[in-house]
Amino acid sequence: MKQLCLKRDEKETTEQELKFLQERIDHFNAPDQSFEHSAIIDSIENVEIRQQLQQQYRKIIQQAKADFYLLSLQTAEEQRTRARLNYDNEVDKMYSIHHNALD
Repeated sequence: MKQLCLKRDEKETTEQELKFLQERIDHFNAPDQSFEHSAIIDSIENVEIRQQLQQQYRKIIQQAKADFYLLSLQTAEEQRTRARLNYDNEVDKMYSIHHNALD
């Protein structure tokens, strides 16, 4: 029974963590002014080259953030699925023991 409670707690925790992560994605996707400019890029005197590099820089940052969030969500979903399976297996095990005891 103790194991079942631990598995239930683990399942609930992973579900809450995934929900929290999903809620935070919107916040993380908000424009981050700290990444808007690079001191090195800003030091380039040629305006055209500076603008091109700034665009590339922003795209790279956005893609890296998107990749990170996607990987974080996938990992959290996998952990939730694993925790659910562990809990379900523990419930099945408990029912099996209980059923066998009645026979």
